[in-house]
Amino acid sequence: MTGSAGSNGRPLPWLPIFWGVLVLAQITSCGPELWHNPWSIIQDDGRHFVAWLRQMSDPALFPDDPIATYFLALTPELFKALHLPAVWLGIDVGAWNLLVVSPLSIALFLAAANTFAARMQLAGPERHALVLLLLAAVYSDVTSGLPRGFGPTIILGLLGLFMARRRIALGIAMAAGANIYPIAALVGGGAIGFNAVLRSMSVRRIDRNDAILVLIAAAAGIVGLSPFLASTDGAGATFTLAEARNIPIFGPGGRTSFFRDSWVDMLLCSSQRSGLLPTCAGGPGWPPLVLTAAVFIMGALLLRRRDVPRDVGTALISLVLSGLVLTALAYVFAFKGHLPGRYSRLSLEQVYAFSWVFAVTSGVVWAARRRGLAERRLFSGLVVVLLAAALVGTRPSAEFIRDPAPLISAALRSQPPETVVVGFSRYVDSVPALTGRKVFASLELTVPYKKPYYYRIEQKMADMGALYRGPVSSGWRALLDRSGIDFFILDSEASARARQWYVSFPVLKGSREQSVFVSNPDAVRSCTFEAQGSLKMISASCFADRALE
Repeated sequence: MTGSAGSNGRPLPWLPIFWGVLVLAQITSCGPELWHNPWSIIQDDGRHFVAWLRQMSDPALFPDDPIATYFLALTPELFKALHLPAVWLGIDVGAWNLLVVSPLSIALFLAAANTFAARMQLAGPERHALVLLLLAAVYSDVTSGLPRGFGPTIILGLLGLFMARRRIALGIAMAAGANIYPIAALVGGGAIGFNAVLRSMSVRRIDRNDAILVLIAAAAGIVGLSPFLASTDGAGATFTLAEARNIPIFGPGGRTSFFRDSWVDMLLCSSQRSGLLPTCAGGPGWPPLVLTAAVFIMGALLLRRRDVPRDVGTALISLVLSGLVLTALAYVFAFKGHLPGRYSRLSLEQVYAFSWVFAVTSGVVWAARRRGLAERRLFSGLVVVLLAAALVGTRPSAEFIRDPAPLISAALRSQPPETVVVGFSRYVDSVPALTGRKVFASLELTVPYKKPYYYRIEQKMADMGALYRGPVSSGWRALLDRSGIDFFILDSEASARARQWYVSFPVLKGSREQSVFVSNPDAVRSCTFEAQGSLKMISASCFADRALE
């Protein structure tokens, strides 16, 4: 990789330097905590995909846990395989994810983005600045260390390999991508197909090499998707769009807020779940639509004005078409194939980011030529600014979940692996990740697309509501015994989130405010096993005995 010249006249390897800075920032941000206690921190959605992988090194964890079984079934096999070296080396899987898998994801993105940008025939400094700005645009995903973190890499890698006509590499990349983040492989595969169609339409004939590449990508995608589809099919049937419409958890204010009061808002402005637009900061309506269209048009005009090879523009158009078609298909046929908004996020948002990033680098080129300055120096300055921003901006990551109650977590880890915890607190959402112990039910861990899992959690929520409302009686004690709950977590600051619980599961409404713990304060005091801050860890059996006295 080339870059701006250093003091010895040799080009500076900006991309490896930038990768090193990001890794250093990551290590200094969470490394000391992980060294002291690998259970103390985890990436936010790592609670879905990473926490359960500790079972690979300690099979005693999460025994007969339907939540662990569900999420392990939804975790792609290649993503699991990336954590096997941690098992072999005796390193905690959570620490390995943050300190090895996340840096690997960053490195692969930089390589894929640089290869794609090289097709634009830009000078080295501008290409590197463009790559780094692209990373900034997708930073939270790429640095997550999760399956979705590999999504932008898979997209750019597949398009770059298709344009370079590298058959074997394309097949390997598609098979691997489909088995680490299937949605990205579908979007990338669709873009390859549309790319071939658009190219054949432009020359009015079918290109043999394009056809072969499309067939290779399709075959490799099927091979890569097969293990994931077999695993997820084992988790049961998926809700259809019509069925989900009648379930509160999918409605406004629910845990998975998919449906909105306004169809415009739902279809356009909710790119996390249901919509198309990369940005809707101004709310639903014409302003965000006009802004998005303006950015896309600007990108298209710049590609033409800068004499970028035509196949790059064709690839970006193909990516948009792929995202639009897959989003529509997800609405019609496969509601959990995944959330429709995931397809637009990996297509329209990528092109949107590319458009404004290319506008920035083109602006630097224009300013340099207008002022008679050396473009290399301006881009070097831009890269240095990005390096500094990386050092500062990556330290406090909102995506990290840090243990808010290490004393309670330590107390839970001292209990047997089959220990079950329940509570309305956000802390309970992280109990499996921070302690390796099971939760009876959790709002965060209710990802409700598979029917058997959702209905099982719904029943648990009904039992939870009955236990909280009481009154304590012999029947209440029997329900507690059947539930297997060992500890209640009480949180005096949990009221802010109670509404989302009630909206998602109406059967819980009022159970927290009118709970048996409010009416039995002496039993709560007597049975507090550990306490820290706003949290109390209450022994369930002790509480039942005291409240029945």
